[in-house]
Amino acid sequence: MLQEVATAGTIASAASNLGHTASAVSQQLGGGVGAGGRGAGARAGGRNVRLTDAGRELVVHARLVLAQVEEASAAIQRLSTDVAGEVIVGVMESVAMSMLPSWLRHLRTRFPRLIVRTREYESVGELDWLRSGQIDAGFVVEYPGGMSNYEGLERELVCNDWFRIVGPEDHRLTGPKVGLGQLVGEPMIGDAGRSSCGRWALQACREAGFEPDFVHQLDDFPSTLALVASGAGVAVLPSLGLAGLPAGVRVLELERPICRHLTFAYRTSSKDRPVIQALAAVAVEVADEWGLDRGLAKGWSPGIVGNSLHRGVEQPGSSSGS
Repeated sequence: MLQEVATAGTIASAASNLGHTASAVSQQLGGGVGAGGRGAGARAGGRNVRLTDAGRELVVHARLVLAQVEEASAAIQRLSTDVAGEVIVGVMESVAMSMLPSWLRHLRTRFPRLIVRTREYESVGELDWLRSGQIDAGFVVEYPGGMSNYEGLERELVCNDWFRIVGPEDHRLTGPKVGLGQLVGEPMIGDAGRSSCGRWALQACREAGFEPDFVHQLDDFPSTLALVASGAGVAVLPSLGLAGLPAGVRVLELERPICRHLTFAYRTSSKDRPVIQALAAVAVEVADEWGLDRGLAKGWSPGIVGNSLHRGVEQPGSSSGS
């Protein structure tokens, strides 16, 4: 509870994440935060919670203890090859609408005693969800130049997710490849930078030398594609967001390809759990079945995030594609 309060910043948020009442969490933290929380090293400060020096020290040790408990559990589970039990996995919209059904179907068929529950990330904070134990593992999107802290976490590359331009079938732009600069003056459809994906598309347009005009601001892919099909505008979307492409939509490749990376992440302390290994392995298998690009981008590794918008890996379909 102390670790969750330290991460969430409020008793109410921590209680919600843990499935307890705020009063229960407050009482467990050493006699009530409202009364000073001397036992737990936390004090109330308006709507937020401020950790004392003792509280901050306790959080450090709490994380170590929880990691050691999980490592011990993983060591015991490793003695059995049976993939069973229950896990909670975090997903985002683009995975839910594309790979998720196939991934779950494979898991049900191969591991009938395994129960997989999924939770969709609201916008950001998936790594906090992992560290706090709200989820056991999760699909995480990484953008070159990102500054996320993966301390205490492991991740495996599932695929490179390439961005495309999508427009109505009768749009003036023709392929096979189009420069983003050719979208100057076009009515755009997107979330105007509210999400990480939207911010990435916005940055790409700015690097191409123009400020996009988001006439229709939407934050989900199916609605965006429906408007594109109706002729309302064009959009820049990742390939995973194009699942179930409606009729009347044309997909165009970018002259200067850009991509993000879909990874499967989990806590280092749980990496030896047979369940976690199975989840990651099946994710990679599904990516291969779908023919998704899994070539490692130059400069990308499980410990390094690149610092350039345009990656040094050939786009699928190019002369030296991977």
